[in-house]
Parts: sequence; structure tokens; C-alpha cells
Amino acid sequence: MTLEEEIAIKEFKSRIRHLLIEFKQLKEESMHLQEEVKQLKDSLEIATAAQKKLQDNYETLKTARIINISNEDLVQSKRRIDKLVHKVDKCIAMLNI
Repeated sequence: MTLEEEIAIKEFKSRIRHLLIEFKQLKEESMHLQEEVKQLKDSLEIATAAQKKLQDNYETLKTARIINISNEDLVQSKRRIDKLVHKVDKCIAMLNI
């Protein structure tokens, strides 16, 4: 083998070592990124579930407020009717005298 061939082989081996080191670094980085993606997906699932639960709670609250308003209206209406009945009773009592 000539000196030039030996130098070329050494450079080739050096480049291969460098590529292997770079490959290992990229592989580790890829594994870290895949783990980060998994964690982000898990976080997204948790956040989505929490958002859905909050949305359900909000819908329930809206329904409860509508029912509550209706109950308040019923109570007020009943009071008005009671007052009217009381006035009618007074009028009937006056007519009977």
C-alpha cells in the first residue's frame, strides 16, 4: 500500500468514526424528542379530558341556572296569585256583609 492510500484509509476511518459519533448523538436526540412527544401527547389528552369535563360542568350549570330562574319565577308567580286570592277573598267578604 502506498502512503497516499494509507492516508486515504485513515481519513476514511476518521470520517466513519465521526459519522458514527454523530449518528449516536442524533439517535439519542431522536429518543429524547420521541419521549417529549409522548409526554406532550399525554398532557394533551389530560388537558382535553379536563376541557371536556369543564364543558360538561358548564352545560350543567347553564341548565341549573335556567331551572333556578324558572323556580324563582314560580315562587314570584305563586306569591302574586296568593295576593290576588287574598284580595278576592276580601272582596267576597265585603259583599257578604
